[in-house]
Amino acid sequence: MSEHHIAHSVLCVSTPQANAFLTERDEVLRKKKTVALARLLNSFTAELCRIYPERFSWLAIMPLPHVEDSITELKRMFGMVGKQPVGVGVLTNHEGMYPGDETFDPLWEYLQERSAKTGSDGREVVFVHPTEPIMKLDDGRLINSRPSPLRSGLGEFYFETARAISSLTASSTFLKFPSLHFRISHGAGAFPDISERFLLGFPNISTAAREAYKTRFWYDSAGPVWPNQVKGLTEGMGIPVSQMVFGTDYPYGIGFWDVDANIDGLAWAGELRFEEKEKVFWGNAKELWRGKIAVLDGMGE
Repeated sequence: MSEHHIAHSVLCVSTPQANAFLTERDEVLRKKKTVALARLLNSFTAELCRIYPERFSWLAIMPLPHVEDSITELKRMFGMVGKQPVGVGVLTNHEGMYPGDETFDPLWEYLQERSAKTGSDGREVVFVHPTEPIMKLDDGRLINSRPSPLRSGLGEFYFETARAISSLTASSTFLKFPSLHFRISHGAGAFPDISERFLLGFPNISTAAREAYKTRFWYDSAGPVWPNQVKGLTEGMGIPVSQMVFGTDYPYGIGFWDVDANIDGLAWAGELRFEEKEKVFWGNAKELWRGKIAVLDGMGE
């Protein structure tokens, strides 16, 4: 952050979050471990943000797919004295269940109701990050269903992101819970390439979906996204630059993709004016987190 002049970061424990025990055959034990790890990771991140409040905010993770336990964990986190989470983070799938699955509806309903009670600008932010595709077999085993021998970061994560957005759309989750704003990784992954064909299957909600993609979905630059991939969003889906935010993918981007390249791709994007680049680097994030992160509200233009 210091090397790249980043004043404030919103942290979210990334893949695999609390789903680190997929090879555990005992489902009861696997659930206990998942619930415990979610609490441990949240407690660690909360303490980090308590120590460095000017530098960090954070998103709570959950022991999904265990919805009631997840709501309990969120109530504990949102009830903390001091540095509370500014939103929640989920994976593209949790033990093979995607975010539009009706099993998750009580969780989204809890967040919807919370947004009304807290008056937090009428929105709750849900950060969606890809993970390995998982299939649950009839005997209860969880297996990696990645079809390619290549590591997932080179492509499968983009398909996972497309599946997650498709799931949220097909289930009308974005319509049922209008206070939810979805913060999507990696420039929406492969979804821009399939969006038009996908929406042919849902003519009754396609207009509403296109509007939601332009107003309640926010897309980060972790990729590489700029200056080429982003055209699937801007030119293909008509997403305005106002919905683009900066993301580092740290630490996963380190090792096979340079953070400087991420910054340079946006900084030298010829189709953007200087003012638009400033919006993507930090101005749009200030709008996304308005009323939730005091240090951002206090920053000047």
